Amino acid sequence: MKKYLLDSDIITYLEEKDSMFHASVKSNLSRLSDDDEVYISVLALYEMHYGIAFVKEDLEKYKKFLAVQKTNLGARQISPKG
Repeated sequence: MKKYLLDSDIITYLEEKDSMFHASVKSNLSRLSDDDEVYISVLALYEMHYGIAFVKEDLEKYKKFLAVQKTNLGARQISPKG
């Protein structure tokens, strides 16, 4: 039996299906045996909670930033994904 401690990056990669690391993280976790144990630290839980708590506020700030940039750049299209 092996024990694994997942940090917030690994949890994020697993959650975000469009992440370039999603497939490899999912594949590695699927190879664990039934006897293996996986843990998430309190710090990782806090980081996720903090991130979720401020997503709406950050999203609004980002939308305002994009609007300003779009105005500054004229008609060029700006999107969060590049």
